[in-house]
Amino acid sequence: MKHPTPAQISYMRAHIDDDRRPWLIGTNVTFVVMAVISVCMRFWARKKIGVWLGIDDWLICGAAFCIICHGSFVISTIQYGMGRHVILAANARMMAVTNLVAMTFYNVCLTLTKLSILALYARMFRRANS
Repeated sequence: MKHPTPAQISYMRAHIDDDRRPWLIGTNVTFVVMAVISVCMRFWARKKIGVWLGIDDWLICGAAFCIICHGSFVISTIQYGMGRHVILAANARMMAVTNLVAMTFYNVCLTLTKLSILALYARMFRRANS
């Protein structure tokens, strides 16, 4: 990563009170709650209509777990300086490591979600062909 230029540092000092931490928390909490509610509604709907849970349901459950972990790690990066200017970072190395772990969970979540969609298609088209 490049070091900030003197112009960028002076901008950061002039806007030292800029703070995106509430936005980080609000966004992550909102979307994690929406994901959990969606997965719970999916399981409830499957139970209500009496359909067996398939591999697509379990894959999306794993994706929900990963997005919870991702949101938790993103929120935990705040203590290291995420959401503030880089000159205010308390521990840049830990912020980078925690962010890397968060992005890993995010990528696993995307993969599980896509696999769940493919498994759902396989289940739907198997029924349509039989």
